[in-house]
Amino acid sequence: MTSLSSMTSKTVDESTSLSQEIRISSVENNDPFQWLTGVYFFDEDIQIYQDKISQTTTTIRNTDVDSFGYAFFGQGTYTFIDRLHLTAGLRYDFTDFNGEQEFTSGGTQTIYAEIDNWISTEYDSTTGSSYQYDYSGNRLPNVPNYTYNLGVQYRHMSGFFCRADWLGTGSVYSDSKNTAKEDGYGIFNLRLGFESENYDIHLWCKNLFDEEYLQVRFASSGAHQGLDGDPRMMGISFTYRF
Repeated sequence: MTSLSSMTSKTVDESTSLSQEIRISSVENNDPFQWLTGVYFFDEDIQIYQDKISQTTTTIRNTDVDSFGYAFFGQGTYTFIDRLHLTAGLRYDFTDFNGEQEFTSGGTQTIYAEIDNWISTEYDSTTGSSYQYDYSGNRLPNVPNYTYNLGVQYRHMSGFFCRADWLGTGSVYSDSKNTAKEDGYGIFNLRLGFESENYDIHLWCKNLFDEEYLQVRFASSGAHQGLDGDPRMMGISFTYRF
């Protein structure tokens, strides 16, 4: 005789994805203005089947989701005088998805949800009925509409250099109903150092002004919770080339 397993579980995960990025840039020469622009596209189909079988209950989850999106981006660098550069960039993102999910528990109750063109059909286990929700005009969770960067750098012929960067992120929603929102924020980074043929030494600081922000915010039981972003951090990096 052999012991009876308390639970068995199986997961089948299949996905296909297609992504493409096209860039157009200026010719690298001595012109004071250098630029780069482009577009990015992706399409991903994810199919996940899960089952958990115990001595008393069978749970099956079947998910099929197609997500797609695109982004436009550009960046330019202008040289005011020799070794003094100003850089600015901007990226705009859009993401959408369609999909459906079936969830069966106990072999009898099936919960079914479908999202198509921002119209979601969701099953309410309390009432035993399905309802439609219109998410038109809402933004997808955890995807900022835009990000941007500004930077200035000076490099002396002796090898000393300094660089300052401002990295900005637009507002982000953490749920599909757009009730949990994290406002946009900016992070200021600074780097000083010396570079030579054989070695580099960098003194750096991230989030110089100790900006308070959330990396993730989510709604749970009527309350909002979140994960704090990185505070001010400082360090020294040393690189030696043999």
